[in-house]
This record gives sequence, structure tokens and C-alpha cells, in this order.
Amino acid sequence: MPIDIWDYETFDSDLRSILEARADLVKNYWETDQRQFYEREASDHTMPHPTNLFASDYRDLVEDRLMPAMELRSIRAWHYTRLTDDELEVVKRSGIHISTVDSLTQRLGFQVAAFRLSETEAAEILHRSPFQEKNTSRLGKFWMTSHPIAVDDSGVEPLLAYWGGEAVYFCLPERDSLLQKIGLIGSPVVFEIGVPIAVTRHCYSASRSAAITFARTLGCQPPREAFDLYSKCDLNPQHIIGVHKPSDKTFDRIANGYPARFKS
Repeated sequence: MPIDIWDYETFDSDLRSILEARADLVKNYWETDQRQFYEREASDHTMPHPTNLFASDYRDLVEDRLMPAMELRSIRAWHYTRLTDDELEVVKRSGIHISTVDSLTQRLGFQVAAFRLSETEAAEILHRSPFQEKNTSRLGKFWMTSHPIAVDDSGVEPLLAYWGGEAVYFCLPERDSLLQKIGLIGSPVVFEIGVPIAVTRHCYSASRSAAITFARTLGCQPPREAFDLYSKCDLNPQHIIGVHKPSDKTFDRIANGYPARFKS
């Protein structure tokens, strides 16, 4: 079962054993970090930053113990998008596919065939797409977040408001009529996905976040460590845990009461 990286109750017994065996180290590291932070804030900021004497051992815990363990596990991640009903059914049936120029071209073709876009508009979107950039961070990936984000958060609002994601809307001017048109295609969808850490490049981030989640159970107050992550391979339908649409009771409650134990 996927774990919630922010919820210690979902951690399996083996992962808990690794953390609980070093509970004193985790507590000492974060208590020292917090004390040093307050001391710096109260100072005149002319002294060099103090060294946390527990930092090296804490880093070893994350890198040498937690990373190999997290590599074997899956976490529940979240993806925010806007899809037509047909596209949603395809995802449910065939799974999630990474973004490519070919997949975007195909999706645009379907919208032309459905008379939602003209051939000229589809060609313009493809021409302007960030996918045309040589060093784009979007190609060949499927992006997610490690923590649920409220659907009215400014970070995900555009993803839910405009069909096609950043590959489509990102390079369209704010008042462009084409931008307004893609805002009429489809409807918002939020996916819950059980993503194996092994298919991502974010094992270190997941391990750091797991250690922080454990530290909070010890009474420490480290900052919550949410992170973006991506898969570089397709995910089959079995990886989809849940699908939320505006017509569902859970949609507006994501990160505000859903999941039940999540505290934003």
C-alpha cells in the first residue's frame, strides 16, 4: 500500500523501525536546529552560522538508511489537471502516460475532431508549446505533488482552469482569446496516485520528508517538506487510487478536510 509521506500512521513497521531506532538523533537534530534559528534571529547577524553537531549523523540517517528503504515503497501523490470526459475514461482504462510532443499533437487532434479547436488554433498551440524548447523540464515526465493542495490554491488553479496543462496554456498571453477558449474545454480533475519512488528521481526528497514527519511525532517543529515529483515512465490504471471532479463531495475539501488526517 502507498504511504502518505505526511502521515506517520501510514508508515509500515519496517520503516518505523528505522526511524524509531534513531529517535534521539532526530529529536536532537531538530531541537538544535530550532534553537540555533531563534538565536540567529535574536542576534545582530554578524556572527557566522553555528554548526549543528547532529547534522552529519542525521544526513547519514536520511541518505544511508531511509533512501534504500524509500526506494522500495510507493507514496500517495496528487496530480491536478483539466480533461474532457473522453480523456478521463481513457486514463481510467489505459493508465497515465508521460508527456511527449506526439501525445500533445494527438490530444490537439482530438479537440479539432470534436470541433472545440480549429486546425489553425491547434497548430498555434503546438507551435507555442514549451515542448518545443530543447531543455524543457516538462517533456517525458508526469508531474505530481507529494502533499494534497487545495483546489483554489494559486499554484494549481491554472492547471484546473485550462485544458492541456502547462504544455498548452503556459506560453499563451493572459488575455489571449485562445487561452479563454481552452478554458472552456473539459473540466477540472484531481488524481490520487500511488507512485513507486523507484520510478521517480525524488527518493532523497521523500526520505527527508519521511524523517520530518517522524520528527513531528516527537514534538519537534520542523517545516513541513512538500515537494514536486515526476515519473519518467507510464503508470498503469492500478496506480490510480482516486479521481476527484467538481461534482464529487471531496473535490472542494482536498487539503481542507480530505484526506481526513491531513493538516495544511
